[in-house]
Amino acid sequence: MSWLALRLFFGGAVRKLVQWLSHRSFWQLVCMGLACIIVAQHFTLVHERKNEAAYLKQRDGYKTQLDAISTKRNQQKIVTKTNIETVTKIVHDADEKAKAVETAPPAAGCKTNQAVMGADQ
Repeated sequence: MSWLALRLFFGGAVRKLVQWLSHRSFWQLVCMGLACIIVAQHFTLVHERKNEAAYLKQRDGYKTQLDAISTKRNQQKIVTKTNIETVTKIVHDADEKAKAVETAPPAAGCKTNQAVMGADQ
């Protein structure tokens, strides 16, 4: 359609709408205006509900991921604590064995020079 045809069509439609509205009472016009506002609010509300549903779904997904990360972190803390305790025990035991070896009396018939034997002290 050409621009002129659209203008004539909509111009005529607007003119007829204005004529029709001019024959309505004040209260009929107020009620029609309120009905238009209610329809607009309805569609706005429907749109907001869809957004809220999407937001809640996204929030729940993030919460699930956060819970999984927290659980993994707590498990890793337990593993790390256990590893530290194990290594500390191993080091302590090795120190005890090293002290026992260092403080042991020389073997009978040892021919190592006394200066070398006392070098660690």
